[in-house]
Amino acid sequence: MKILISKPTPEDAGWIAEVIRKSWYVTYINTEVGITKEDIDLMYAENQERQIEVFRDRALHPKDDDISMVAKEGEKVVGFIRLKIHPDFAEILSLYVDPECVGKGIGTSLWQEAQKILPKEKMVTVEVASYTKAVDFYKKLGFADRGEKYRKQGEKMLSSGKQMPLMGMVFSKNGSAN
Repeated sequence: MKILISKPTPEDAGWIAEVIRKSWYVTYINTEVGITKEDIDLMYAENQERQIEVFRDRALHPKDDDISMVAKEGEKVVGFIRLKIHPDFAEILSLYVDPECVGKGIGTSLWQEAQKILPKEKMVTVEVASYTKAVDFYKKLGFADRGEKYRKQGEKMLSSGKQMPLMGMVFSKNGSAN
């Protein structure tokens, strides 16, 4: 079936939340860094309904500086990207693909579509959990490691209080990393 990229509708909110939830279980659980299934379970027990409300509201009331797109196979959302436009740069806040659909070019297609509507002069950044396959995915897209490895201070990444090790990556529209 063909994958179509579009702006999300309010009806997509539950699908988006499900794609993200499934992706978290496959992507972020890692005993070496201390992130467990229970950490993800706790986060979703506390936040999933609120997350769906937020996605629904964003679809109903889009903002010029907050870009979201979904990849759909029929009516089912199989991928999601969200970017924030700041005065000096743009930032990928989320890019998730249903784990059953990884490797089919959906994440790349979402990124390519997002690039078409991003301001041409904007550098694009993303924070990636440094221990995940996402690092290699972003490198294939043309992102480069900014040389920053960190854990966000003062910000709980998970409901359990555990924080993920992150790294900053950057992409420049002209194809070179800054």
